[in-house]
Amino acid sequence: MRETVLPALVILAAFPARDARAQPPPAGYRLAVELASLHVVADTVTGLSLLMQPRPSSRSGEPEGPVWLRLHPDSVLEWINSAVAAIRTPVPGDQSEGIQWSRTLRPLRDSGAVALGRSRKKGKLERTHWLAIADSVSGWRFELTGHEADSLLKLLLIGGSQSRIDGSGAAPFDESRVDRPARIADQPVARRRQPGQAAVQYVVGADGRVEPESFRVLLASDPALGAETRALVLATTFQAAEHQGVRVRQLRRQVIQWEKR
Repeated sequence: MRETVLPALVILAAFPARDARAQPPPAGYRLAVELASLHVVADTVTGLSLLMQPRPSSRSGEPEGPVWLRLHPDSVLEWINSAVAAIRTPVPGDQSEGIQWSRTLRPLRDSGAVALGRSRKKGKLERTHWLAIADSVSGWRFELTGHEADSLLKLLLIGGSQSRIDGSGAAPFDESRVDRPARIADQPVARRRQPGQAAVQYVVGADGRVEPESFRVLLASDPALGAETRALVLATTFQAAEHQGVRVRQLRRQVIQWEKR
């Protein structure tokens, strides 16, 4: 994954070296804040991904894996423009106190939402602004304010301009478009000296095998996990996806939890 350093709280994320035959990897950005680690991944095949890994101290009952929202690049750019405009002007006649929120940004075929807001007191907008991210399945909600909100908004703007969704006939099917999604038939046990997790995406071919050049590490708790997870995924066999009775290639996402052996 190509790594980029940005100002403020953006730091480098480590990823494995890629196969020389692979297509250019997605651009990845990581923003570390107090209660979570946020990752924005710009891909020219699958669009823009926003992954949020809650820290154990954030609150009890968090999901083990990251919250993973897949966003359409065009929707992200349009939403940023409308959201920023929405928090510049107070709602006429509204004298309540709280937060004036923009409309929400909805992910592609996932649960969740992103919204931009600004604190309001006695009908007037204050300087404080917010960026909220929610996952409706786990019930997890996360809010950023000030420089952190600005940093993530900047990452979404950069990622949205660098990503796209491949709509050509050669593109693999998304899980929502197949009649029967690809399923794991046999996968090695994920055990290593130190526990960890990796969020990856790859394409399962019509033969039930992972296409090596399609493998991407989007998030890894340990840089060494990239190569280990790639080896594990390539050793996995699948029941291929089917569309209208024909086996097809399918893009698949997976969060792999490595246990201590």
